[in-house]
Amino acid sequence: MIIPVAVIPYTLSFQRRRVLSLNMFNGAAREFLAKEFQGNHPYVFALHEDTGKPHVNVSIKMKGEDGKKLDPRKADLDCMRKRFAEICRTKGIKVEASRRYERGLGGKSTKSELYQMKRRGKKPDVDGQLEDRVKEEVTKKDFNQKPWENMMKNRNEVVRRRYIEAAGKAAQAANKNSGNQQGKAFEAIAKSLNTYAKNMPIETSRDIPLKANESKNKGLINEAKRMTENQQKLTMTI
Repeated sequence: MIIPVAVIPYTLSFQRRRVLSLNMFNGAAREFLAKEFQGNHPYVFALHEDTGKPHVNVSIKMKGEDGKKLDPRKADLDCMRKRFAEICRTKGIKVEASRRYERGLGGKSTKSELYQMKRRGKKPDVDGQLEDRVKEEVTKKDFNQKPWENMMKNRNEVVRRRYIEAAGKAAQAANKNSGNQQGKAFEAIAKSLNTYAKNMPIETSRDIPLKANESKNKGLINEAKRMTENQQKLTMTI
């Protein structure tokens, strides 16, 4: 008899270029999961490379041996990501626990099951629903920015300016330590932060490129051009 068990899905991942070897990544994941859950919440995990970057899928039993259930909030997940990054660094994998918006990426990452559907040439229902909504809005000539689009744009500008401010502080430290190795290190940090701030992607919703393309297809060239220019404006004003 099979007894269903409530589990929590969890994923550990980062870009392939940060991983010196899959064995190192697997070892870091194993150590992290043991420290977080071993002895109370049984779990299973598996390493995959099917989405273009290595990731570990984890299933954790929700109810622990102590009778308490896991109920992680966003703040808890952020702390877990930071602890995982710390373990990775001890194993020679240079990573930081940054959020998507801190890298200029909007929304959530694509779920593995949706990625695999697209890979097989199938369109997920959620994509079809988004396209239908965008077409309806273009037909009605509804080009007003959504509240969440304004929030993403403002957040992106704040994050970009923080990188620039940090670069300025590093440059000041470089001047104070001019002529020694520490000064050169601060100078390199300042240059790296400024370059990152300049080239960081502009956080945007999936609606905007779809709406710009649909507007172009319907002959609304000016609207399509305006939406494209709005996405470039932030970079030019920083």
